Amino acid sequence: MPELTDDVWLRAKRMAFWDQGLLSQAQWHLRLKQLHINTLVQSVDRMRACDFIALLSQPVFLKRWPQWRRLGTFNANKRIILDAVWARDVIGDSSGPVCEAVLKFHPKRQATLRLLASHTDISSIYDLAKRTGRNYRRVHDDVVAYEAAGIVRLVSETRGGRMVKVPKVLGVHR
Repeated sequence: MPELTDDVWLRAKRMAFWDQGLLSQAQWHLRLKQLHINTLVQSVDRMRACDFIALLSQPVFLKRWPQWRRLGTFNANKRIILDAVWARDVIGDSSGPVCEAVLKFHPKRQATLRLLASHTDISSIYDLAKRTGRNYRRVHDDVVAYEAAGIVRLVSETRGGRMVKVPKVLGVHR
């Protein structure tokens, strides 16, 4: 496995920093940790997305990408790819929004969001609670937190003379 990492590092370094042959992977990690914007932008724009994530490690990428994406002006295609990977792994759908607040959610709240993102036929908060097997009030609180974070919008519908709130994940549901 170390040889694979070495090969990935050599390829990625050559693609992003062709003129800096002495840059080590440890130095690269340190520069990213210290938020060297040029290093970050060059890495995102010129490395293959899978190499960038592999070199960072998946947990580090998932934790730092929401902050990093606000800092630099990245190649639009690379940003879209990395946003999609982040959203797929965290929210459960590659078209979901990148939102740092999701990382601070309790695992049950994250699981409820993943279920909501992966099912387009959820008809109400009550339906969502039923599918998760959780208390309605807790799921309602989750949906309110998603809405406050800008991940979900609540659509009011009238069914059988009653107002029903339907949660829709931005970018995923219409």
